[in-house]
Formats: sequence, structure tokens, C-alpha cells
Amino acid sequence: ENSEIIMVHSAGIILDSDEIEGKNKDILCAFLPKIPNVDIRIFQIPNPNSRRKEEGLIQTIKQLPALNKEKSTCLIIFGTALEHSHIKSLINDLNSYSNKISSVWGGLVKNCYIHDKTSSVLRAPYCISILITGRMKTWSTIVDQYCNTKEKVEKHLREWKEKVELRKHSIGFMFACHARGESLYNKPNVESSIFKSLFPDLKLVGCFGDGELGKHSFPADNCKTSRK
Repeated sequence: ENSEIIMVHSAGIILDSDEIEGKNKDILCAFLPKIPNVDIRIFQIPNPNSRRKEEGLIQTIKQLPALNKEKSTCLIIFGTALEHSHIKSLINDLNSYSNKISSVWGGLVKNCYIHDKTSSVLRAPYCISILITGRMKTWSTIVDQYCNTKEKVEKHLREWKEKVELRKHSIGFMFACHARGESLYNKPNVESSIFKSLFPDLKLVGCFGDGELGKHSFPADNCKTSRK
């Protein structure tokens, strides 16, 4: 009864090696359990003019300690595609504190919603952020425009895998622009299948949207510098 439910209306879903693109009635659920010594906080920004709400998120991140071996911080962020310019401005502000954030996952979706025990109404803010911090390990990477073939994607993810240390309980999240699906490779399930081949025991969930938000957890970890 104390749970908060976050929903996103996206351009498709991803479950393990299956990428289901386009209009469909499928629903994908991922649950974040309570974990000892891990804090989960949710920030809602009702509209682009809610500067006070944005400052609440920024100040919370600003007050976090610098990254260390014991604790990590993951930022999950969803924004509506219609307000992409405001989301870009928020991300630029958050970049000033990138040394406080281990990983970033999310992107632009059609709509995002949230429901909790404080209200019977389903709210539709223009941006929802989930800040997870504590005794855990988290990493992220970006498969960018330079990773435009199956071989380049596999090389990039294989190099990234060498730096990742999975724990007993781990999960993978994938957010893909709808332009990176079957329309790019002329075949389905390319990127998710590569990921699952490298992490066969890791549950992978995600969705398609109108642009990804992310971070290279490791310096120089991008397709442009490693494509040769």
C-alpha cells in the first residue's frame, strides 16, 4: 500500500531478447523492491514552469557525496517528448553534478504517469525522476549514432561488459530510440539479442521512445572512440 506506481506510454517494449515495436497492447512491469541501505526517491515535475520542483531534484543530487567504491547513485528519468527542449535544459543543469551520479537511464516518451497513496488521481507530470542511491553497484552506457551496425554494437557492449561487475541480484534496463530498432538493422531484436548473448542470466527490460537519456559510466566509453 506504500508503493508508488510509475507508468510510461512508449513506442514499444523490450523484454530480454524480444523487442516489440510500434502500437500494441502489451504491458511490461518492473518492480523495485526495498533494499537495505538503499534509498529510492521519486521527483515529479508537473510542468516546464515548475522551477522549484526542478531545483528540488538538482539540490538533492548536489548534496550527494562524490562517487566511491562503497556507494553508487542511479538516476532514472522520463520526460514527455513534447517538452524535449525543457528536458534538455534540465539535463544540462544535472550535468554539472555528473560526478555524483554513477549511471543514468531513461528517455523521452509519449506520456508518463504516477499514482501513489496520497491521491486517487492519476497524475501526468511532464517529467518523472527516480533517484536510487546507497550500497549497490550501477553502470550505464550509451549506444550512440556511431554504433550503427551489429558488429559495432557487439564490440562496444563487449568492451563495456569487461568493466561491469554483476552482483547476485542484478537487472538490466534498456531504453532505445524507435529509430534504432528494426528500421536501422532491417531485422528485429538486434541490440537486445546482443545484450542477452553477453549477459545471458541477466533479466533485461525496457522500452522504445523518442530519444534516449544516458551516461557513460566509464571515461571514453563511447562508440566514436572505440569504433576502429
